Amino acid sequence: MCSQDIPRGVTALPSPDRRRFLSSAGIVGGAATIAALTGCTTDVGTGEDRMSPDSAIIQHTYTGLSERSESLTLRQLVETTDAAAPDNRLRGTHRMLWDIGTRQPYVALSFDDGPDPRWTPQILDALRAAGAKATFFMMGHNVDRHRDLARRVRDEGHDIGNHTWTHQDLAFQDPASARNEIMDGKRAIKEVLGIDTTYFRPPRGELSGAVMRILAEEDYDTFLWSVSRNVPGVGTPELVADHVLERLRPGAIIDMHDSIGRGNFLPRGDRTRKLLTASRDVDAAAVPAILQRGMAAGLQFVTMTQLLEAAEDPGAITPSTPATENLPHGPTTQVPREVAS
Repeated sequence: MCSQDIPRGVTALPSPDRRRFLSSAGIVGGAATIAALTGCTTDVGTGEDRMSPDSAIIQHTYTGLSERSESLTLRQLVETTDAAAPDNRLRGTHRMLWDIGTRQPYVALSFDDGPDPRWTPQILDALRAAGAKATFFMMGHNVDRHRDLARRVRDEGHDIGNHTWTHQDLAFQDPASARNEIMDGKRAIKEVLGIDTTYFRPPRGELSGAVMRILAEEDYDTFLWSVSRNVPGVGTPELVADHVLERLRPGAIIDMHDSIGRGNFLPRGDRTRKLLTASRDVDAAAVPAILQRGMAAGLQFVTMTQLLEAAEDPGAITPSTPATENLPHGPTTQVPREVAS
């Protein structure tokens, strides 16, 4: 039965490259789930505006999918749980941030999906060589598998955030499954690194109202981003670096990756995994140029904590501006718009 909270024709059925269903042990069948979903949703985007499967694979991290049902809705979660937090704190104070309003020449470079021995050491070496810091939103499964590498990230002074346990797409998870993904990731990071994480990034930047409530209950702030690689196809290190650098302004949050998300659970010969791996190779190779050229322009690469501390006020968000307004080409220390004191 379709939820009344999901308007028919507004929510899209996942594109064909996402219609594969994974478990941490491997691939499982999903035909029945797709059949159940078709009664609730319709495809959005046809013809020329539909992204090709290859482009979608490269531009978006590969993910699994849960069956949508009535239990996905925020209404169902609210009506079946206590409306008051356990310690009687008010809910709803959880923040979602993608750009910070600041006059300081700070930008925050962040990496999702790791740690991963193929890419994380390269990125850590580049950060150390530049004297820069970053934030790593770690996948709990990878933290558990690569414990020494996760400890290296922590020991070199970078911020650590939660990126779920196995990178399931939280927009399609029922509340109980979503909570497990969040809490299992949190527990893994606590067990291995001794850190109680309060920073969270949802896989693919996707979540539901129910997930936002769960994050608020767990005292998480959610971090999206204002700059990403966003280069069609695999690209080249030069293209990725140019794209990121052209958009760097004080307060920017940059989203990159040091692993392949749900692709970690695909067979090594799988085409999707190969494409994601090629994309991550390019991204890791672009990091030194991003750091060097950004710093040459006067920007400083800092942790998310440092960026938040530089905010003009606790909720300072730089407003969006038209492309022609106050946006000089290339990395700059000029803020997009004056932030109110």
